[in-house]
Amino acid sequence: FFGGVAPHKNHAKAFLDALRVPVVMTAHEIAEPPASTNALLNLALRKVNRANFCHPALRRLIVHTEQDRLRLLDIGVEEAKICVVRHGIPEPLPLPDREATKWELGFSGRRVLTLFGYLSRKKGHSLALEMMQTLPADVVLLFAGGRHPDDETGYVDHLKAQVESLGLQERVRFTGYLPDAEIARYLAVTDVALAPFTQTSGSGSLALMLAHGIPVVCSPIMPHKEILQDAPASLSMLPSFEPQECANHVRALLEDHSGQAELRAGALLYATRHSYSVMAQETLRIYQEVL
Repeated sequence: FFGGVAPHKNHAKAFLDALRVPVVMTAHEIAEPPASTNALLNLALRKVNRANFCHPALRRLIVHTEQDRLRLLDIGVEEAKICVVRHGIPEPLPLPDREATKWELGFSGRRVLTLFGYLSRKKGHSLALEMMQTLPADVVLLFAGGRHPDDETGYVDHLKAQVESLGLQERVRFTGYLPDAEIARYLAVTDVALAPFTQTSGSGSLALMLAHGIPVVCSPIMPHKEILQDAPASLSMLPSFEPQECANHVRALLEDHSGQAELRAGALLYATRHSYSVMAQETLRIYQEVL
C-alpha cells in the first residue's frame, strides 16, 4: 500500500509519476473501507484508489479474481487494461508422517480442523469458534498463524476471550507465527482446512492448502465460487454463514472419507492448473503484450 491508504500517507502516485518505462501492476489486494467507515473516509479511500489504479503510467493491472476486476471497473479503470491471473499455487512442502506428528503435537486420536494464515477479521475465526460448540468432542481447532503486523485492533485478544467465554480452551490452539519447518508439521496433522472468509482477493493460505491436496471447507463468497467454476470438486462450500448449518456441513465432511478423497483430487487438479509456473507464464505474456 506504499505507506498506507490515507491520502497523506500513500506514496504510490509519487512513485508512478516518477517512472518513465511501461508499467504493469499486480494488485494482490485492493483496500476497501470497513462497514463502520464514515462517508468522508470512504471518499478519501476512493480518491486514493482512483489516483493509483487509474494512473496513466499503468498499461495493465493484474488481479486474481473476477470480483476484483469488477472492483477496478467501479473505481474507473479502463476495461482493456485489466487482466485476471489466478493466485499461484506453490510447490508442496515435504510433510512428516501424519500419525507420528499428531502424537508429537498432542493430537493423537483427535480430528484436526485448521484455519491457516494471519489472524484477521476477514478470515472468519469467530464463525469457526461458534461451529466448535456443536462439533464432536474429539474435534480440535488450530489457528495456525500470528497477528497481522498491520493489525492494531486487538483482534487476537478478542478471539482468545471468545475461546474462554465458549469454554473451548482445551479444544482450540493458537500456534502463533509459524516458520516454514513448523508449517509442514501442522499441514501434516490437518484433517480438514477451514476458509470461512468474509472476503478475499486471492489467499496465500488457501493456495497452500490446495497445493497439499487438503480438503477445504470454504465460505460462499464470489472468489471461492470462481475457484469452483474452474475445478468443481476442489472446495466444499458452506451453505451459509449460519454457525449451526456450518457445523453440520463440517461434521458431515469429517465422516465422509470418500468425499474427502474427492476434494483432495480436486484440489491437486486446481493446483496443477494454477501453479506458480503457470501464473509466471501468464504474467510474462501480459508484459510482452505491453512491450
